[in-house]
Amino acid sequence: MSRSPSHQTLRRLVYFAAIAEAGSIRGAAARLGLSVPVVSEALSELEAELSVTLAERTTRRFTLTETGRAVRAAADEMLRLAEGVRSIGAPDAPLAGRLAVTLPVELASDWLAQRLHPFRARNPRLELVVEATDAVVDLGRRMVDVAVRTTYRPPGAPPTAHETLPLLCVAARRPALEPVPPDGLRLDMPLIARRPDAWFEAREAATGRTVTLRAAETIVIDNGAAAIAMAREGLGAALVVARSVADDLAAGRLVPVAPTLGYGAIAVDYRFRDTLPSPAARAFVAFLRGFAGAPG
Repeated sequence: MSRSPSHQTLRRLVYFAAIAEAGSIRGAAARLGLSVPVVSEALSELEAELSVTLAERTTRRFTLTETGRAVRAAADEMLRLAEGVRSIGAPDAPLAGRLAVTLPVELASDWLAQRLHPFRARNPRLELVVEATDAVVDLGRRMVDVAVRTTYRPPGAPPTAHETLPLLCVAARRPALEPVPPDGLRLDMPLIARRPDAWFEAREAATGRTVTLRAAETIVIDNGAAAIAMAREGLGAALVVARSVADDLAAGRLVPVAPTLGYGAIAVDYRFRDTLPSPAARAFVAFLRGFAGAPG
């Protein structure tokens, strides 16, 4: 008579799949939101239960054994089947429960707000918790289901994500630009940026030539929305998501710095906290990705 796997065995296999994916116990613990000893103990318990060694581990290396690779394949298949089971049912039924999302401040007011209205209308019973912060959120230590992450892409770089948002350098007045050899420009106002002595590349639309924009002074600030507010007050120039300042540009509160230049973009990606995301987390990310091609 066959014996069904215990709940503990299934839990250990889920943890082992996370360990194999992360390449370390510590990385899996962070991804699962658990302590390192708990994940390490689960691995040892799974090895004892199967009477095998799944990984060779030292202080510097973590390598799956041949048996470990076979168990990983089985664990991944189990997760795939579990994902399929979770999709059975009414696919269009409204979601319920709690969903926690984190994203950069600058994306919260326009980019996410535009998407939240239709998503919430479809799922009125879902409690949606949004944390807007420019600090890096550790998904392993925080109860966050989905993190919206952005990566800077310089002008002319090929897209690496489902959605990219063009950048624009703006200020309360158009600054004078002093040429700096060999291929640079210096602003006659401070640059509001995330690091001291900041600079960034831009590309001339007509010639394709890349130039470097610098400023004699940098105002260091780690908040995109605050940088826009400071630029409005005439304190300097800021590199921002173009759509986040559309109203300011239309009202004349801000103007583009060197409007013939292209300033690159940010790529938008998504990170799940769990190896097996909740239906709400998966539906939310699918909705955001589908919305990327929608008008407006």
